[in-house]
Amino acid sequence: KQWYQRRVRGLRSGLLQLPFGSQIILDETVLEPGQLKANGVENLKSLGNLISWQKLTYDFGFNYSIEFECDARVLILGEGKSLLPSDVVVPLKPMSDCPDYDQIMSSISTSKFLEKFRKYLSVVRHIEYKEVSEQMQNKIEQDFVEERKKDPKNVTGDTLHRLLVISRLCGLSRGHLVLQEEDWQAAKNLERDRITRLQ
Repeated sequence: KQWYQRRVRGLRSGLLQLPFGSQIILDETVLEPGQLKANGVENLKSLGNLISWQKLTYDFGFNYSIEFECDARVLILGEGKSLLPSDVVVPLKPMSDCPDYDQIMSSISTSKFLEKFRKYLSVVRHIEYKEVSEQMQNKIEQDFVEERKKDPKNVTGDTLHRLLVISRLCGLSRGHLVLQEEDWQAAKNLERDRITRLQ
């Protein structure tokens, strides 16, 4: 955003002007009821564009603005439907019967664990993933056609894309550089569980 003072002109960086690969966590649980003013609406629009298109518009004043590419992953925490667009909604299911909850939470919140986890996420993101084999392509196509026959309204190209992304992440988390059938099945199971929680 442009910034003026009496004799000083310059640019002031905005909160969303972040390095490539940044992770943004938006906590909607702290929002209070009220009315959004014009500035709030503009901020929501900017966040929506960042989430949907990975682009931010920089306003240089005098009706001159430029769109810049971004690379930021956004996680929205909320107790209901978000004001912002999202690719995937994952309702959390509390595990009240987990006996070691406090111990698990205290062990993962140590700085050493978090540092290792951040490094892992950074490295995995840049691992080169091989193309899907012809055999797996046929399996995926067959599964997708069957699912589409069962539910043509909800099973779309976006569903297939989401499953491919999830199966890639499942594979990478298991050290696979090529999509395996177990990764594809794990992705389908995760997506099925997610949809069940939404109902």
